[in-house]
Amino acid sequence: MVFITPTRVQTKILTRILTKDNLDPLIKNSMAGSLAMMGLLQKICNSPILLKATADKNKGKENQDANASAISDALTYLPARPQVEDVSLSGLAFVLFDRIAH
Repeated sequence: MVFITPTRVQTKILTRILTKDNLDPLIKNSMAGSLAMMGLLQKICNSPILLKATADKNKGKENQDANASAISDALTYLPARPQVEDVSLSGLAFVLFDRIAH
């Protein structure tokens, strides 16, 4: 089994999102909100760059993602111009790239 350490960016984003203020409404309310949060956390774990894609997709839509404010907060931790190929943003991507390269 391989343990993959999250990057600093991932850790900062997770710490910002996994707060009492964000989680309490999910526990008390709908299943849909909980599922949306799980999807958001999965994106962060896979690669935080996926948050930018989600935000870009929801831009200008009336019915934004249930976690739009959490996504907006998380985006502040990404570099100014994040690149998809930047494996330094994701512990998982770094490990996969390293395995492929060797």
